[in-house]
Amino acid sequence: MNNISTLGLPSYAAELFSSTQGENGWRYAYEASSGTWVDMPFYATNDFNGAWEVSEAQYVSAFELAPASCSGDCDTGGVAREWVAPQSGSVDVRGWILKTAAGGTGVYAAIDLVSGEDVTPLWPVYGGRLFLAGNNQGGVATDVSSVAVHAGDRIRFEVFANGDNSYDTVSWTPSVAYVRPQRSRLGGGTRRPSGSPSLPQAANRF
Repeated sequence: MNNISTLGLPSYAAELFSSTQGENGWRYAYEASSGTWVDMPFYATNDFNGAWEVSEAQYVSAFELAPASCSGDCDTGGVAREWVAPQSGSVDVRGWILKTAAGGTGVYAAIDLVSGEDVTPLWPVYGGRLFLAGNNQGGVATDVSSVAVHAGDRIRFEVFANGDNSYDTVSWTPSVAYVRPQRSRLGGGTRRPSGSPSLPQAANRF
């Protein structure tokens, strides 16, 4: 996608979805309390063609994410899939988020970089969360370029309800790929994170 040269094969969330947390470099999480994300507790083989769940109303499957209903500031109930960096380098993110059905009160979405205790917003570019209206089945791009990561960092793709969660499931299957370092998304200049090993020559495009 976007015809970008990559260093090795991209990591596709839907294709690499797994019933084992962490397999293929992807994890599945929910917001248990404000700002606190934990692994989803169980995998349900018979729900939604296989899904990680807190309940049938709050889950992540290969193609969909369904946040729980919330109230007030909606600082709980979010769901996410997380890509875990296997090594240091520079990555590009490509994706598209859309409502799977018209109706509902809409959802909020965001992409964060999690490095230890530090959380850095990556998308939307102005920070915060992007609102996707209840009737938005066209969706929006969720692309981010030149993100500097270290081994073990997580890129978290988050979805939150806007009150009631009825009809507010979204389709979001992002991909992440290592690319030749350019201007870092997290600071000026062209750089490779310290301790980054040499990566193979570009051989793929996405």
